[in-house]
Amino acid sequence: MRSGLIVQAIQVLPDFDLDALTTKALNERALVLLTVLGNAYDWGDRESSLTIPAKVAIRLCAMAQTLDRPAIAHDGAMRHYMPVGHLAFVNDIEKYAKVRSRVALGSPALLAAYNVILQQISVFRKIHLWLVYDYIMIPSGMAENAKGTGGTNTISFLSKSRTDTIKMKLRYYP
Repeated sequence: MRSGLIVQAIQVLPDFDLDALTTKALNERALVLLTVLGNAYDWGDRESSLTIPAKVAIRLCAMAQTLDRPAIAHDGAMRHYMPVGHLAFVNDIEKYAKVRSRVALGSPALLAAYNVILQQISVFRKIHLWLVYDYIMIPSGMAENAKGTGGTNTISFLSKSRTDTIKMKLRYYP
């Protein structure tokens, strides 16, 4: 889509009733469409938007609640394209996993393995930050104060994610 056209299209979008959607398949399709509209609105102009219009945001949140999903603008579309086994795994992790608290009660070997995983996630986050900066922000001319989807400073957010990952490491106390 050409920059700005989606913004104009959403502004004139008529109201629609989610109660008319009577099957899970229709609800899933609506979540994907609302997610796409939200992301397109956010990125429809050169500058990232801090909010999406109420007619999209309210329905996105309602549909996410109906489907027992987080109301994250990209979540619905991402889940829609996941392989069935992967989606089931992600859903189970969200529903049942209490990994950190269980590892804290486990053996020193389990704790060490958990910390190695966190270290590798931290390395991934560091590389991700470099890639975003080198291949997205600099070429787009947005190296200073670029905003992400949620309106936060991109570099600050990615750096904080890496720091928060490291802070989740556990210490063993015999």
